[in-house]
Amino acid sequence: MGSLRNAASYRGGYEKGSRAFLAAANRLPTERRLPVTACTSAGNGRARETLKSPRVPARPGGLLLSASVNCPNCGRPVAAGQLFCVNCGTALPAQAVPPPSVPPPAPGAAPPPVSGYPAGYPPPYTPPVGPPYGVYTAPQQADFSNIFSGTFRVWTENFLPLFVVYLVLGLLVGVLSVASSVAFYGVPHVSGGFLGIGGTTPSATDAAAYVGYELVVILIGWILASAVIGGVTDFAIRRHRGESVPIMDSMNRGFQRLLSIMGANLLVTIITSGVVLLWSALLVMGALALVTGGATASALALVCGGLLLFPLVFVLVIYLTLALSLYAPAVMAEGKHAVDSLGRSWSLTRGHKWSILAAAIVVGILLVIIDGAIVFVGAIGGNWVVELIATAIGTAITGSWITILVAVAYDLIVRQPMPTMWPPTMTPMYPPMYPPR
Repeated sequence: MGSLRNAASYRGGYEKGSRAFLAAANRLPTERRLPVTACTSAGNGRARETLKSPRVPARPGGLLLSASVNCPNCGRPVAAGQLFCVNCGTALPAQAVPPPSVPPPAPGAAPPPVSGYPAGYPPPYTPPVGPPYGVYTAPQQADFSNIFSGTFRVWTENFLPLFVVYLVLGLLVGVLSVASSVAFYGVPHVSGGFLGIGGTTPSATDAAAYVGYELVVILIGWILASAVIGGVTDFAIRRHRGESVPIMDSMNRGFQRLLSIMGANLLVTIITSGVVLLWSALLVMGALALVTGGATASALALVCGGLLLFPLVFVLVIYLTLALSLYAPAVMAEGKHAVDSLGRSWSLTRGHKWSILAAAIVVGILLVIIDGAIVFVGAIGGNWVVELIATAIGTAITGSWITILVAVAYDLIVRQPMPTMWPPTMTPMYPPMYPPR
């Protein structure tokens, strides 16, 4: 009897544990379900069936749905979502809810956009506008052709405002020179045109009057020319760069920087004239020694040394003039003061002196021919009024050439590529990757 009671108790506990195990298996996620062994009763015997949970797709919420609410074996009701009957352990059929279907795109229509990709793929793919690496145009070199052509391009494109500015300058210099000649000589005298070409010669022979008159004319020309050089330099640089600027704005900026322009101009004149004066003093001392002491060795050495030094002095003066020629652009474009502008000009012209010299020689030859012809025609009649007008017209036509040449040379030098400069690096633009199908 004791053994029968123990067997009944064992059977009841076993069936109760099987039901609890199946209930727990129903609550596990699909990927964590393991093969289960269910006990079923068939008549008076005991049979074991190894039931493996089938992998069925889950609906969007993660739950599985049964096709029936009753167990097909024992007929007991089963809660929705169960895979096994908790009463007999029979595996229940499961059905998955199909995901919502997406209608295929119409023929020729682009698929809907996906996050991270441009709309309208694939095809066609439209590449971005322009070459992937960009277009790099190197600035012009500061050589003879670009300096020369740039000078006359700026002059021809802005002929009228430049003509008016230098016409006023020529008339002012001419009127003041006539007034000075009347004060020193008692007769009207028109100073020569640009580079001293033309002009009448006064009849007075007083050396002091002549020196005083020339000093006054030089002072007047230095002040007025400095006022114009600054403004025209600023105007020429900006026009060469393609900027649209009224010439009066540049002239106002030139007046604001007048002292720096005058100081730098004076320093250049002192440096170049000082070399010439030293050479002239050496030659004059030798000539005086020959006249007073005879053909002594020291006198001959001074004279011969001065003559032999002439080519060297000539080259040195030209070199200094070229090396210090860009002082006005340094003052106007970079805000340098008088002394600093000379140092800046010295560094800028390094390696470009031959180009500037060649352009200056050609422009200077044209300037002498045109200005000399105009002044010569005006001086034929001997009328100082006609000569004054002719000199002003010559200055109006050719007076801006050297200033523009210096400004163009400066702009080409500061904007040309350096040996270590390369075209700007641009990140290549590739077509976007197609999303996975």
